[in-house]
Amino acid sequence: MTTPLLHRIRRVVVVASSPRGGSSLLAEHLRSCPDLVHLPGETPPLLTLAGLDPVQRNGSEVLTPEDAAAFSGPLAEQLALELGNPSETWDPETLSTWLLRRLSMQWPDEEFPLDQVRRYMQSAASSTPPPSHADEFSGLVDFHLEFIAEVRKGHPSVNPYYYDIAASKVSGRFPDLPVPQGPPGSRLVEVPPFLIARPWRPAAPEDLERRTLVVKAPGCSYQIPFFQALFPNAQVRVLHLTRAPGPSVNGLISAWHHRGFFSRRVSAELSITGYSDAYPDWGTSWWNFDCPPGWTDMVKEPLAGVCAFQWHSAHRAALQEAQAGGHDVLRLRHEDFVGTPDQRRAATHALGEWLDLPGSAIDALTRTTIGPVSAVTAPNENRWLRKRDLIAPFLVSPEVHDVSAALGYDSIALKPTA
Repeated sequence: MTTPLLHRIRRVVVVASSPRGGSSLLAEHLRSCPDLVHLPGETPPLLTLAGLDPVQRNGSEVLTPEDAAAFSGPLAEQLALELGNPSETWDPETLSTWLLRRLSMQWPDEEFPLDQVRRYMQSAASSTPPPSHADEFSGLVDFHLEFIAEVRKGHPSVNPYYYDIAASKVSGRFPDLPVPQGPPGSRLVEVPPFLIARPWRPAAPEDLERRTLVVKAPGCSYQIPFFQALFPNAQVRVLHLTRAPGPSVNGLISAWHHRGFFSRRVSAELSITGYSDAYPDWGTSWWNFDCPPGWTDMVKEPLAGVCAFQWHSAHRAALQEAQAGGHDVLRLRHEDFVGTPDQRRAATHALGEWLDLPGSAIDALTRTTIGPVSAVTAPNENRWLRKRDLIAPFLVSPEVHDVSAALGYDSIALKPTA
């Protein structure tokens, strides 16, 4: 399946959000629904493997219909390898191939022969058998830690601290391994925190025609016309996930200081106060998260200002596309999705109805509980108030204020205004 795959897909939902806005948790929650089609992770690694670097091509995360036309063939090849659903069973050969693909994306400076990966997997499974299925993301951690331990025997640069695994679990399995600093390597394909092993079932052709494909990455806010052109026969709808600016910016600041969210080495020299000066070995050349249009104007700004810029840029792009693109848009608040049980049920039910899911699938979604995903610390919407004096000056800017008002938030308050 190459280009015909792109024509076969009839319904696409693009999750538009700012980084640290809760989209990873939302996407993982939706992966529990077999009535949808998913990618095991985000879209940027597939773009990279297809030879499409948005920043090199267009100077930012923006992708256009022309980019879709130019790269449709290699992108179809990459999508054919990833589109599917979590599976209820493990197949050793499929798992070996999946692990090889992920290792090659996560550690592109290393070489992993398939026979070697098979041996690593078999050895890990002999002491920690992979679970027969995983209804929670965290259920796969123990096996993957054993697998990494085997991989490290031949590839010591493979570091478990860069995976989406709690540091306490990593240190428990690798007590003598120091916590790393800086990016995981000289170049990136998959962006950390890296995916761990999971049972995965490729989508059948009829699944692609009947079910909705969900795509997600922080940069998706700037790429909605691109996806419309990439899937020419599909109705492209937009799931706009919002989160109040204070918690979002605070989460971004914490993540810029974390080892796990580097996105690219940039040619522009970074002089970001609170980041470049704190990490001179890499803080002058490594950017975190997405590169919105105009990001090069921010390379000498304070970190809190950069993070506020990333927040309002992503949501402004989503708002503008909703107004100009004529797409069916559902705006979902992260605060509702992780709020009280009643809020969560109502938000999930509304989401399921908008996705045109059958009642049984909506009921299953409302009952599903997902642990933290790509989290630096335990979720806490009030944590940003500890840094309010640092963050608030950037939340009263006209750019943040206008976007906050459009989304129904007070830019310097914790809760929605409506």
